[in-house]
Amino acid sequence: MEGKGKIVWGENEELAIKKGETITANYIIYTIDDYILAGRKGNWVFSDYVAIKGSDILPDYLLHKNSNNEIVWISDWYKDVIQLSHTEAIKYINKKIPSTQDLYFADSDTYWYEDYASYPFGIDFTNILLNIRFLGRSGYHFLIKNIEKQKQDYIITCLATEKYDWSDINLKCVDFDNFPNPNNTFTLKVSPSKDSVKIFNIETGKLIFSLIPVSNMWIESFQDFLKTGNNPFISELPFPNVAPSKIMSVKENLKLRSGEATTTSVLAVMSAGTKVKILALGKQATIDGITSNWVQVEVQAGAKDRDGKPIAAGTVGWVFGGYLGIVAEVGNSGKCFTGNPPHIITATERKDGKGKHLHLSVYNTEDYDTIWNNDKKVLNFKTNGFLCNPFNHTQNYYKD
Repeated sequence: MEGKGKIVWGENEELAIKKGETITANYIIYTIDDYILAGRKGNWVFSDYVAIKGSDILPDYLLHKNSNNEIVWISDWYKDVIQLSHTEAIKYINKKIPSTQDLYFADSDTYWYEDYASYPFGIDFTNILLNIRFLGRSGYHFLIKNIEKQKQDYIITCLATEKYDWSDINLKCVDFDNFPNPNNTFTLKVSPSKDSVKIFNIETGKLIFSLIPVSNMWIESFQDFLKTGNNPFISELPFPNVAPSKIMSVKENLKLRSGEATTTSVLAVMSAGTKVKILALGKQATIDGITSNWVQVEVQAGAKDRDGKPIAAGTVGWVFGGYLGIVAEVGNSGKCFTGNPPHIITATERKDGKGKHLHLSVYNTEDYDTIWNNDKKVLNFKTNGFLCNPFNHTQNYYKD
């Protein structure tokens, strides 16, 4: 293994290692405290600080951080689980992970969903070990022999630390259906981004895992939901305003924070109109009478702080989703006008961005069902009497 310039700590003292120094690890362990460690002559080093010698390394946003792990990668089907009632959520997970059916722990007198086993199924990524979490934080460990970067993908060669039998009902999970034989050396293709990760069986090309990032507080809320039946994820709002991968804009000057709470440190104060991309959903909260989720966001290009100074694109932090608005995209395709007197834009004027406009429809109704075609899943734009003049709501836009 190759050190990355951090500190190795041992039983009695700390030992410094130089960047690029080769070390030999007799053991790689996953501790009860959720640490992944490599052993070196009785001393231990966090997996964060070492990589396989001569191998490429995974992107930092993907990695399990031993000392400050803010993001956890879980199977994307949990997005469906949190929209269900407590009973239906348990049944859904039972189908995905059959070994949870009636799983009971006599020593603690609890069912799995009341105990540590409710921790979501997912993967911890390091540059030396993949840990597949199963019925708790630990699970199945696969040593990494090599990582090769190919454009935006990573080809990872692995070997299991022990024998696994996926046909055993106690190990069964639908996410393993396309997994290669874990008892031989095998290769996976990992296609990551900051808001999703897809893992493929490189021999068959079939998708194995589809993962999304969530916060530790999200997991705490999820486990509390399974334990108590109180679901904090189902918003009372008819149209939840936040979702992963969604591009949104800052409504007014907004603090970008280091965590999902108003007590966390401020990284920057974004100016109104700043565009951000949602990476992960956090806990739900009500602030200033607004119910929404805290969200981890990535600042988009062109962002400025309240003093007009640039904020680097790609800056990541947390904001309360209730202070974000929908980005209204404008365009100048089709028949557009500009100038005084108005004239149809020329090709040069279109290229320069002239003639941009936004279509806005205003409906004078309190009943959404009157303007929504549930069969076609579209708005009835010409619904009798409801589409109106936005400056005079008593004036219908369309006449019978």
